[in-house]
Amino acid sequence: MYSVKPYARLASQYDWIMRHVDYPGWANYLKTLIDKHALPLDCVLELATGTGSFAKAGLFSGAKKLVVSDLSPHMLGEAIKGQKNPLPLVHNALHTPFKKGTFSSVWMLYDSLNYLPGEQALISFFSELKGIVKPGGYFVADITTALNSQRYFADFLDWEENEHCSMIRQSSFEASQRLQINNFVLFFKESNGHYTRFEEQHVQYIFPWKEMVKMAQKSGWEHIAAYQNQSLEPAKSTAERVHLVWKCPS
Repeated sequence: MYSVKPYARLASQYDWIMRHVDYPGWANYLKTLIDKHALPLDCVLELATGTGSFAKAGLFSGAKKLVVSDLSPHMLGEAIKGQKNPLPLVHNALHTPFKKGTFSSVWMLYDSLNYLPGEQALISFFSELKGIVKPGGYFVADITTALNSQRYFADFLDWEENEHCSMIRQSSFEASQRLQINNFVLFFKESNGHYTRFEEQHVQYIFPWKEMVKMAQKSGWEHIAAYQNQSLEPAKSTAERVHLVWKCPS
């Protein structure tokens, strides 16, 4: 048995595991936000691109320049397979290696913002982000909520297999600590017919969206909108997912 970093082995199976997600439909919803807020796409950065599902679904098709990034080289390796245009980069979102005012908009989707480890990390992130976004540029993200964790992940166990891998996924929600913990046990089939076991633990920090807005405000970010799930309705307490739009101070 091997304990490995998040996505070190899951990356090769990620698209299979997430095959239920309608990325084209989600991308179309996000395009309504682009239109509604006139979000600029002349120079775009997607943080935590994962396997590049949103870019592949055409979300950034209008971008003049697109940089996709991820902390996991394994996920980024999956993202750039067969892709010629996106410029890939492996880096930590807390330490963005770009010049001041490089990007007109930055995107961080599929609750990737929830993986930043705690309040201070989020505050540092918004401060770091402000430095690389042009004055008047935008940051768009979505977050998962405590309600979503309580409904679907408070006591969740799943098992799936394909010709290459068997997977056990066990999730829990520690409400008092605002932690959603996802444990993956992966069995990869070897050429000799035997299986090798790997374990990964993924942790999300479930802050209310209004608290995230306050954290961003400490760095001067202007909160523009918070939307309920995949709609244009203002976010309410019944939201399982909230899409957030911020504007960088001029």
